[in-house]
Amino acid sequence: GSWGTAFGGHYHVKNLEVFDNVVFDSNRGLSFGDPHGLPYSVENLHAHDNIFHNIGFSTSGGTEYCHYFYWSSNVVYEHNTVVGIEAHSRWLSHDDNEVGLAVSCNAIVDSAVMVGTRAADTTVGDNFFYNTDRQEDGDGTLYPTAAEAQLDDLVFTTDRYTNNPRQITLPGVVTTPSSPHADWCAP
Repeated sequence: GSWGTAFGGHYHVKNLEVFDNVVFDSNRGLSFGDPHGLPYSVENLHAHDNIFHNIGFSTSGGTEYCHYFYWSSNVVYEHNTVVGIEAHSRWLSHDDNEVGLAVSCNAIVDSAVMVGTRAADTTVGDNFFYNTDRQEDGDGTLYPTAAEAQLDDLVFTTDRYTNNPRQITLPGVVTTPSSPHADWCAP
């Protein structure tokens, strides 16, 4: 965890895959936003099978967004678990300059609703919202409580190559076979 951006990029980052990461206690998760005169901030990003926990802390007290893909092209965000995004934050912020953004088959738990204006070709669907409001009805299935996600804790050791290793527990972030989203939208 850190109080900065976990994954960020500007100036036309291309062909990036972000997968199988655990991001926690961070200011932002995935943030791409400044093309600086180039066509996109990011092009061809596939973000999948990640865990994002407790994202959105702002040292200034303002609103932070867990994820945003402003001025992007062909971003696919799927099969991720997003838990506990700060109440003053948003788990995803849209901007109408996204081209080909697809957000599907994610588990969103105890998090603030996504915001912003979607581009005409942005698709959001088949997501699982547990104690989290949807931006639009077609975004996915709404479950009234976080407990319905049936998630397990993740326990791991960090700083193990120092003289002071720590064990960290992230509560309720691991998908179980009984989780409603366990098949991640398999046909």
